[in-house]
Amino acid sequence: MSLMLMVLLTILAVGLLGLSTIELRKSGHETARMRAQANARLALSLAIGRLQETAGPDQRVTARADIKDSSGQNGRWVGVWRSTRKQGDVDLPAIRWDERESVLVDARSTASSDDGFEGWLISGDDDVTRLVRFA
Repeated sequence: MSLMLMVLLTILAVGLLGLSTIELRKSGHETARMRAQANARLALSLAIGRLQETAGPDQRVTARADIKDSSGQNGRWVGVWRSTRKQGDVDLPAIRWDERESVLVDARSTASSDDGFEGWLISGDDDVTRLVRFA
């Protein structure tokens, strides 16, 4: 009788040990999942912050890099450009309606090196990504 009770207690102990091992693994996976979700939320917040910083004012436009050069290897990068041009202390729209002439006037200059480029909306070192003019 006591031998049977000892075997029963041993089986019960092994079963509880197995159950606790499973629960411990499950809690480890849950911790990793929660950490991954927190990292994803942080990355999203950083990306939205970068978008607001770069493309924030309503006077900026975004476009894919392949709009400039379709042969580029980074054609899916998204860039930000100003849609205004400085004239003295005033920001004028790059393309505006001229009331006197009744025509659209394009204030952009092909001779100017300033094309209004603000930066790329990509992850990485900001100092390096700002140096890349076209993907």
